Amino acid sequence: MRRPYRPLLVAAIACVAMTGSGCDESAVEPADSLLDWLIVYPMIDAGPAWSPDGSTIAYHHFGVVDVDPLDGTSRIDEDLAGLWLIDIDGGDPRRISPIGRQPAWSPDGSRIAFVHDRDLFTIAADGSDPRQLTTGGGCLWPDWSSDGSRIACSFGGIRIFDAGTGEELFRKDGPHGISWSPDDRLFVFVGDNEWGSSQGALWTYDMTSDVMTPLGTPHGYYWELAWSPDGSRIACAHRSNDASAGCDIWIVDAGGGNPLRLTDGGGGEPCWSPDGSRIAYVRYAIREYTPANGTIWIMNADGTGQRQLTASPVGP
Repeated sequence: MRRPYRPLLVAAIACVAMTGSGCDESAVEPADSLLDWLIVYPMIDAGPAWSPDGSTIAYHHFGVVDVDPLDGTSRIDEDLAGLWLIDIDGGDPRRISPIGRQPAWSPDGSRIAFVHDRDLFTIAADGSDPRQLTTGGGCLWPDWSSDGSRIACSFGGIRIFDAGTGEELFRKDGPHGISWSPDDRLFVFVGDNEWGSSQGALWTYDMTSDVMTPLGTPHGYYWELAWSPDGSRIACAHRSNDASAGCDIWIVDAGGGNPLRLTDGGGGEPCWSPDGSRIAYVRYAIREYTPANGTIWIMNADGTGQRQLTASPVGP
């Protein structure tokens, strides 16, 4: 079924649609006119997640079939929306579920966690055996423990669930936008004087000592944090407090030093390859139209070798 879809015309809501994790409305750059504010281009794909064997990327596809470059109006085919897999060398993508955002692979590659209506689900990698683990909402950006027995989520804090039963095992209110370290000891999150905001700096939370530590990163906006497989670096979507600046992919050392900007012109939702040599991400500028805007890309971990992975809309 196809239906007309006009992107949200309120800038704050549009930015939330961009990140999927509650981007602050002031993160949207100022427009030259009211018309500029009303033109918001849609996401095509979101939430890339690299399989443990390095061969496949899971992602959410919004079902967009064409985009008007003049006003951002788009059409979607709801029969195409859902959770998809694509080989990193390209080829035909395959849908494994009609629902599912923010996918995350289990360490053994057998299952994929995802979020639907802010509840936590898992599904077998072949699309069979879907399981709903939580009810009542409160889950975003699932992240597996190294042994695959637990899944952490971020929603106004850290929540950890049993990956089989959905039992809540741990809760820590406050930290926002978390990523779990490979040794299961630390969470990196966005912190400031007020919890639950994307504005601030990067901190870590030590589960063993119950201590939160600032990493000394510049104050700004941070979203979609991702710890590298060896624990040495953190990737994120970031922009400064300058309202005219766009959101791009950056990496910093796990201690907060040596920030490096990897993209120029829009990027979000970074995900590391299992060997840490590459990063998958969404190339997206909220008010810029190109055929590739809003699709999944892959690049080397130093920002070189950027290439498009998922296809641009080809029209009805």
